[in-house]
Amino acid sequence: MSLPTGGSPDPMDTAGSDPLVDPADVEPGDLLVEEVETADTVTVLAAVNLLPSTYALRAAVRRAKIFAAAAVVVALLLALLGWLVASQKEAAAQEGLAIATAERAALQAEVVKYSDVPKVFKAVSDAQGQLELAMGNEVRWSFFLNDLALTMPRGVSLDTLAVTSPAPGASIQAAAPSSVGASTAGQPTSGAGMPALGTMNVSAKAFSYDTVANWLDSLAKLPTLADPYVGSISAGTEEGTDIVTFTSDASLTTEALSRRYQDEEVTP
Repeated sequence: MSLPTGGSPDPMDTAGSDPLVDPADVEPGDLLVEEVETADTVTVLAAVNLLPSTYALRAAVRRAKIFAAAAVVVALLLALLGWLVASQKEAAAQEGLAIATAERAALQAEVVKYSDVPKVFKAVSDAQGQLELAMGNEVRWSFFLNDLALTMPRGVSLDTLAVTSPAPGASIQAAAPSSVGASTAGQPTSGAGMPALGTMNVSAKAFSYDTVANWLDSLAKLPTLADPYVGSISAGTEEGTDIVTFTSDASLTTEALSRRYQDEEVTP
């Protein structure tokens, strides 16, 4: 084998030289080439790798084992991390389940505690319905008479006053009859033949016919009365004073109802 010209190689000059290839990767019999730098020249050295091929194979196997071990370690770390996360989630779920179970037990205890509440509400609702049925037709006569006294004109004095109203629990027919003058069975009617809650009948005295007219006007202004009219009227004297004796009728409207027992509601 011949070497390039340029001087004899100096073994001392090979320190610091860089190999071009890794000896472990060179098969036996391959040519190794090194460059050796001297002061002014570069010497190329050639050598033959005399190591058996098993050394290179062992090195490759060693590297593969290292890579495999590293992959196993990484996989184990990832598995451990996943197990830790799953454990934390399971612990949180178990804690939430325990809290929910405790709340359910407490709520069930409350349900048992208040199991009679719906029955009480039903009893109150039934009582309220009975109260509305019994007192739905209530008329507060003190208010009615006070309004009548405040609107009655001067010069009118009442001899008698009679008022009829439906009995407690009786139904009130709100619809008008089919013909004027007709009425539902057992129900009062107004002077125009319209259904009414009740009637008011009075016998009274006045100083003049104009005073009687003022009386009718005062009754028409009351929302609790409707269709006031004079049934009979006659002129005369009493103790030397001219007077007019008359009878008057009016219908009692539903505005006279107190409704104080119908506005209350019981909601379970």
